Amino acid sequence: MKKIINKKETWTIILIVFLLLILNLSINLSGNGITPNGGDDKAFAQFLLGKHYLQFLRSRYTGWSSRLIIETVLSSLTHLPFLWRLLNALAMFIVIYIPYLLLLKGDNDDENSSRLLISFGLFFLLPFNMFYETGWMATTTNYLWVLAAGLFAMLPSLGQFLEKSVKHKKLLSTTAFLALVYAVNQEQMAIILFFGNLLLLFVGKHSKKDVVRPLIQLFVTVLSLIMIVLAPGNAVRKVKEIHWLPLFPTLSPFKKIELGVSSTLSHFFFSFDAIAALVVILLMIFYSSRNGRYKLPRGLFFIPVLFSILFLFKDSALVKIYPGLKRMSDSVTIYGTDISMNNLQSMLPDLLLVILSSIILLGIFSSGNCKKMWLVSAILILGLISRVMMGFSPTIWASGERTFIFLYEALIFACFYLYDQLRAIKGYKMLTSILIGIGILAFTIILYTV
Repeated sequence: MKKIINKKETWTIILIVFLLLILNLSINLSGNGITPNGGDDKAFAQFLLGKHYLQFLRSRYTGWSSRLIIETVLSSLTHLPFLWRLLNALAMFIVIYIPYLLLLKGDNDDENSSRLLISFGLFFLLPFNMFYETGWMATTTNYLWVLAAGLFAMLPSLGQFLEKSVKHKKLLSTTAFLALVYAVNQEQMAIILFFGNLLLLFVGKHSKKDVVRPLIQLFVTVLSLIMIVLAPGNAVRKVKEIHWLPLFPTLSPFKKIELGVSSTLSHFFFSFDAIAALVVILLMIFYSSRNGRYKLPRGLFFIPVLFSILFLFKDSALVKIYPGLKRMSDSVTIYGTDISMNNLQSMLPDLLLVILSSIILLGIFSSGNCKKMWLVSAILILGLISRVMMGFSPTIWASGERTFIFLYEALIFACFYLYDQLRAIKGYKMLTSILIGIGILAFTIILYTV
């Protein structure tokens, strides 16, 4: 017990929990940003009035949504705001701690403390409006809590894959299963966990011990996906939401994929994004200081950084010199790009986006041959799939930034992996200090914003 108390990591955890509680107790639930009247929170507070839970669930499943578990939790918590604040702080802590535990935690206590602070700080580089776009409670229970539940559900399997020692295995397995049930109630996370568990089954196919948990999780996920596909409410909602994209029914499957790809990648490459910029900068530093598995030209990894800088200033005087920057960013409309196989120029925006994202994936893949690299590569691809699939929904734009949350978490995993690979470079301590400083600044701004 004394050893635990004397650890810097323990005190860092206490500090982070304290700051998260302060943040969540400061949140103005009556309105923020684009939800001046509390958004969907007020609506869900009314749903249960005069209704039994079964009646409420039936009306939602047949008339609007298959997210029965999530919406039951949400509707109940709208009447228990203090409990929501505590649980939201817990969800934030899980999203901060689990990536650190899997990719950054080592044997050096001082280093662990610094790395945990980096994980804390990077969380606050996320565009925070994604947590309150439809109201704080409605948005967090449907996205942030789903992300936390998904990470927690996969923790035992990922810990086993990375050969990390896990304490209290029985308790962890039980709570992970409960987290799984909550997580797979959301469509994007259900797809992530479906393919994620399939990959774990493939990796552990030669060991009976390694396939039991992924097999159970896959079974539960498939049941949830069947429930999602068969839900009458999802079909009803899709018809009612078509006004967001009136021409959506006329789009071909290829065009829907293109819409998903261009809307996703342009968000990171045709406008400045802090997390994406950090990934490409760390990737550039990695290949500037060492070689990867394959002989790749180092200049290749300067290209994504250059684009991050260019599009940071796309609305400045730079546009007069390079008007193509503005044209390229504006080429992604609500229906994707105006791509045509007969017009090479119309293909350039999509082609450029695919090349830039491929450079990042290639850079990660070439960085080493360890389990962490394979894990991060898989998480990046699954995160990308989770957002590209939104091209098959007419609410792809109406859903705002919150549908990017799973891809953002994948990029944070990539940041942690690359940062960990840079521990041998001369400027590692300076890099650590810079990242902690940026994180503290980001938290301070967010605390003022909420």
